[in-house]
Amino acid sequence: MRSWLDFQDTSLGENEVSLGAVFNEVCELITEHEPKWTREWKIALDDALEKLLAAPLDRETVEGWHVQQKATLFLRLEIEIGRLQVYVRDPITKDVSRLRSEDWTSFSPKEYIPVGGSDNFILDGNYGVVGADGTRFHAQLASAFVYRQEIKILINKRLIRSHNDAPQGALVRQALDALWNGDVPSGVAMAAKTRNFVIQEWVQKNHNVTPSIATIKRELRDVRLERQKPKSHR
Repeated sequence: MRSWLDFQDTSLGENEVSLGAVFNEVCELITEHEPKWTREWKIALDDALEKLLAAPLDRETVEGWHVQQKATLFLRLEIEIGRLQVYVRDPITKDVSRLRSEDWTSFSPKEYIPVGGSDNFILDGNYGVVGADGTRFHAQLASAFVYRQEIKILINKRLIRSHNDAPQGALVRQALDALWNGDVPSGVAMAAKTRNFVIQEWVQKNHNVTPSIATIKRELRDVRLERQKPKSHR
């Protein structure tokens, strides 16, 4: 099956991919390569699915919409955290500017998760960006794009490769849930070396494997990033 990222949008440059195409690509992948959600987001997704199941919808529609919810959530979190850089072109100068992460309306686990990419994700209003001359202007998010190589690297790292490396990473997250209710203990409360040893000990005792220090550090870093409070909307 041809990747959505390989389709060329005539309104964009050769190395640019529309955010809509990225959304479609993630919808294709996320069923088999689901991200490692924090506990809060897992609960929020479960709640969203329950609401869909309670609606007068057939099973195929519910499943399809829930996949779109996961894709929307994944992309919005990647954008808010800053791992996914999104750009627009100045309508006057044609210069490319990056959408500022603080200009995105933040998602919350306690709020409604959109069903699709066009719901508070791709077509919802104007987003302020800074032009090449430093002047702020507003651009329709429908015309936003990412660079092809950047998004391919991110999808490979955050979905495909991350999923393939998931067993030990998932066990580290289980340890966090069991030991500290999903939180990462601060350096003040516990030295990093001690914390890593405690995680390894818990995983070894409960699953008979020992996660590497690199895996532990990666998972702890990702948990911290996922739980960072986004900058306020301006």
